[in-house]
Amino acid sequence: PVQHIIHPLPHHYLTAEDLPQNFTWQNVNAHSYLTRMRNQHIPQYCGSCWAHSALSSLADRVKIMRSYTGPDIDLSVQYLLNCGIANETETHPHKLSCHGGNSLYAYDYIHSTLGFIPEDSCLNYIACSSESDEGWCPEVRSLTTCAAWNVCRTCDNIEPHNIHAIQSEIYARGPIKAAINANPLRNYTGGILGSDDDPAMLDTHHNHGVSIVGWGYDEERKTQHWIVRNSWGVYWGEMGFFRI
Repeated sequence: PVQHIIHPLPHHYLTAEDLPQNFTWQNVNAHSYLTRMRNQHIPQYCGSCWAHSALSSLADRVKIMRSYTGPDIDLSVQYLLNCGIANETETHPHKLSCHGGNSLYAYDYIHSTLGFIPEDSCLNYIACSSESDEGWCPEVRSLTTCAAWNVCRTCDNIEPHNIHAIQSEIYARGPIKAAINANPLRNYTGGILGSDDDPAMLDTHHNHGVSIVGWGYDEERKTQHWIVRNSWGVYWGEMGFFRI
C-alpha cells in the first residue's frame, strides 16, 4: 500500500547550529547521493530545463530516501513533455513543453496524478514535446503506458530569501528546484559566480530552472554560496554544476 506521510518542515526543527558550514549531496561520507548528470539539449535543442530541474530533485530524493541502495531511478522528463500539453485544462493552463514551462506546474501536474511518474527506461528522453516540429520530432509519436513511481504527494514553496529554510530543506530531505537568470551562465567555466563578477546576477528575471544540491563557505570572499546542478551536460561548468 502507498503511504502518504507529512512531516514538519525542516526549518521548524533545525536550528542554525544544526547546519554545517559546508554541505553537498555530491559527497556525503564519500558517496554521491545524486543521480546522473543529464543534458536537456541531447539529442537536439529543447527548452526543458523546467522538467529536468524538477525531476532531478525528485530522483535525487528517491536515492537519498533509499540510503544509497539499489540502482538509480531516473524519472522520465519525456513523460512531462508528452503529457504536459495533452493534459492542459482550465486548472492546468500552462504549457509544459520544449518551448519552456514552469516547474511549479510540473509538480502540480504530478500531484494531480496522485504523485506518480514513470522512469526514463520506460519513456526515454527524445527532446521533443507534442507540439514540436524541430528535427525528427514530427516522426515521433510516443504513446506508452508505464509503471510509475510514487514520488510527489505534497509540494510547497520556500521564500527565496529564507536561507535557513532552504538549507534546512536540502540538509534534511534533499535537493530543491530553483529558478534563476541563465544569462550569466552562458560563459561560465568554473568558480563562484557573484554580483561583483556580473551585475546580471541581480536581475530578477528568471528564465532557467536548476536544482540546488548544497552550499559552501568561501574563506577568501567570506561569503556562503550555493552549489547548483544544471542540465547542460557534464562537460559544462564544474562537471555540470556551478557555484553562485
